[in-house]
Amino acid sequence: VAEPTERETNQFDQLEYVFIDDPVSSLDENHLIELAVNLAGLIKSSQSGLKFIITTHSPLFYNVLHNELGLNKNGKKEGGYLLE
Repeated sequence: VAEPTERETNQFDQLEYVFIDDPVSSLDENHLIELAVNLAGLIKSSQSGLKFIITTHSPLFYNVLHNELGLNKNGKKEGGYLLE
């Protein structure tokens, strides 16, 4: 992710939420797991204060993302929520 000073535009500097709707539509299991791990890594390393909303119908993607984000069994982590 480009740093604010390296971007060509500042149009997106005021974003508060990133909504990702079911990013696994035609991925095999290996790529689905890789996507979930990479997405969780990006979310955890984000220093921007953005809030992420991710929807999925895939139990595997959900479980990998849930575990990678370190959510507890109630879907909670400091500053995070899980909607079911």
